[in-house]
Amino acid sequence: HTKNEIHRTPPLSKTTHRRYSTSTMVLELDTATTAAATALTLSTIYLLKKHHNLSKPQKLKFDYGKPAPSPLPLKILTSLPDFLRIPLFNSTAKPSPPKDAIDILGPNSDVSPFEISEVLSGKIWRVRYHYLIDPEFKKAMEGILGGSMADLKDKALEIVPDHLRETLEKDFKISEEYDALSEEERARNGGDMKQDMFVIKLEGEGGLLLYNPIRMHAEVKKWIEERGKVKFIVSGSSSHTNHLPGTALAYPDAKIVCASAADAKCKLVGMRPADYLYDVNKDGTGRGTMKDAKESLKGRVEL
Repeated sequence: HTKNEIHRTPPLSKTTHRRYSTSTMVLELDTATTAAATALTLSTIYLLKKHHNLSKPQKLKFDYGKPAPSPLPLKILTSLPDFLRIPLFNSTAKPSPPKDAIDILGPNSDVSPFEISEVLSGKIWRVRYHYLIDPEFKKAMEGILGGSMADLKDKALEIVPDHLRETLEKDFKISEEYDALSEEERARNGGDMKQDMFVIKLEGEGGLLLYNPIRMHAEVKKWIEERGKVKFIVSGSSSHTNHLPGTALAYPDAKIVCASAADAKCKLVGMRPADYLYDVNKDGTGRGTMKDAKESLKGRVEL
């Protein structure tokens, strides 16, 4: 019905009709109309499920070919017990900040490695950081994977299914063209990788929490400090720790929350001990746990 027709039709009972409002009209429907609409909706859902098999989604099958055998160095590393494997891995994975546009093009360049966007007005910001992959990291990965990138390419092309071969060859070609670019070209094109840090304004007493810290160059440090004092630094991973020591040094009064493996790696380059370790119940030194960190932030932010 049109709006006028609906309003000309009186409800059967003033006590049984329901009122629905939208930005353009007000609908008054009696109980019988409401029941009919509900029945129609249920019937539609039933027919959709019956004819389109919505209740039993079909499984998708992909043929990626036979899996590549695990490299010997990786097999040895993963077979070691934790008390040997973790310290060994930490000793070879010391945090080391990679290069970015400021390092390569200079601080006065028109290219910034930072992109800042507001997620929640006046409360949460995302700082996206662009950087280049360290050549030493590539060498380390080749050692773990048991061969150079050229060797790995040949192995991949040996086992790839025919229907994926053309796609893989194109990907390798693009990769080789990109690797041929100079550091300056890669820096101007946005770097090789990116990492997001979130800046959260704390409720109550104020201050800021940095989640997943990035490189603390002067320009981003100035931007952060214009929004408040950094009171907490949270590293959400035991892997992405390259910038945790530098951020801890930049904000010596901030509380550090991280995993025990991240704490162990960062101590190798001189970072002060973390205040809270979120993956242990008690570490024997009196440091806080995840429960303690949540209690410290209660009413300010949910961690």
